Amino acid sequence: IISGNYPLIGTYEAKFVSLSFLNKDITLTKIYNELILNLRYQDAIDELKKLEDYYLSTNNNNLISDYYMLLGYCCFNISNMQESQKYLELSISRNGNNYISYYLLGNLYFTLGDTNKAIQYLEKCVEIAPNFVIARRVLAQIYIDLRRYSDGIRQYQAIVDLLPTSGYYLYQLYYAYYKAEQYDKAKEILERMIKLQPNLYLNYSRLIEVLIKLQQYNQAMEIINQKLLNNPDDNFKFE
Repeated sequence: IISGNYPLIGTYEAKFVSLSFLNKDITLTKIYNELILNLRYQDAIDELKKLEDYYLSTNNNNLISDYYMLLGYCCFNISNMQESQKYLELSISRNGNNYISYYLLGNLYFTLGDTNKAIQYLEKCVEIAPNFVIARRVLAQIYIDLRRYSDGIRQYQAIVDLLPTSGYYLYQLYYAYYKAEQYDKAKEILERMIKLQPNLYLNYSRLIEVLIKLQQYNQAMEIINQKLLNNPDDNFKFE
């Protein structure tokens, strides 16, 4: 979320992340830029721990929250889950709107196998920061894995509303509808995907599969004849 290490965040999503301390607190910014961005997590932990009394003395709850958030994040990345949990809980105790700390706690509990707590923290995260795409993605995938398809669809739909031209997230929404056996909805999303990428022939194959599920055989044959049998892509083979 911060340096690009696990939990991963794509650059196309990074615009939805705001680190409030950057360029405001010189010390945290320096540790972030010189250590965390270079994946030197233990070095960052060692430096941050020296500063706890100082940050507590500031009585600035938002700054203290960010301080603990960084400590929790670094501990997570060296697999010290107990310390990570402690610092992230301290972070949200100081600032109940620190959505990154909620996100990291969600990931932590998911990693520990506690999906109920993971969902609890991730739902709180997206409640505070509705545009935080990566949290919605993790939450959606947890729901899909649990076969809670309506909840997963709700999260992927929210992402598609934010990123309406993202082929990746349109695919995830289509697949969630497909898994839920909502084939009419899956068809609608596939048609959007085809409009965005008309030369991506794999989507026509997916559409044919959905049409067969819907027993719309004539339309399926029409697409086979028009799009796939005469497909110019030699790398694509339709069977």
